[in-house]
Amino acid sequence: MNVMVVGGGGREHAIIKKLKENQSIETIYALPGNGGIAADAVCVDIGAKEIEKIAEFAVQKQIDLAVVAPDDPLVMGAVDLLRARGIKTFGPDKKAAIIEGSKAFSKDLMKKYKIPTASYETFSDPAAAIAYLETAEAPIVIKADGLALGKGVVIAETIEEARDAVRSMMEDKVFGESGSRVVITGYEHNAVTRPLHAIPNVTLTVLDTPPFQPDRTIEELKAALLEKFPNAEIEIGVLRGLCSYYAEVGGVLVAYEGNLRA
Repeated sequence: MNVMVVGGGGREHAIIKKLKENQSIETIYALPGNGGIAADAVCVDIGAKEIEKIAEFAVQKQIDLAVVAPDDPLVMGAVDLLRARGIKTFGPDKKAAIIEGSKAFSKDLMKKYKIPTASYETFSDPAAAIAYLETAEAPIVIKADGLALGKGVVIAETIEEARDAVRSMMEDKVFGESGSRVVITGYEHNAVTRPLHAIPNVTLTVLDTPPFQPDRTIEELKAALLEKFPNAEIEIGVLRGLCSYYAEVGGVLVAYEGNLRA
């Protein structure tokens, strides 16, 4: 059985580690993978957003199961394309992935079905967004509607910071078309940690620190984990160049997404 995992981050590495336990799987391909994943799978130099090339590779290698994990290819319709080519694929299709691909859509969905969420307004016009901010109170949160590699959210401590964030996203296009629409929400102070995958009996390897501006300290992340896993021994590491973290909690490896600061 040949399996293909699309992506090259911490969550994909966690998935591959678990897949390796299945004795019926002969080969696992990672597209594109990374240096750490190379120890557990065959890395292929095809980017996660090159969905046509991904589909061609899957057909060529007679892939029995494809796993699409990253947001971008899911929103682009990678699962739909692979299934259309006859490849069994795990992951949400394009229609389902929009809940991650558009913050405005997900907010509207939560509002429609009365799922608790912070108050919000959506804007496609920067002037209207800035005018709204004049009636708001800080701190306030500005979010690029589309995908922005986890960097599309600004917690503005002042209204001036909020105005700058709107101009940066909507006028300067720092996130490209992902910032053509913004969602402005109320600020709610909560410590949130998002577990993605847990794998028992895996040793944690710390490779390097990633090159980006983080927003919480390692100690703060440890504190949040200890609330969830009291009395556990916790070690935290990162994969080189990736916004993905491994937290080893009492012998269990958990992959987390988020930012850390020194």
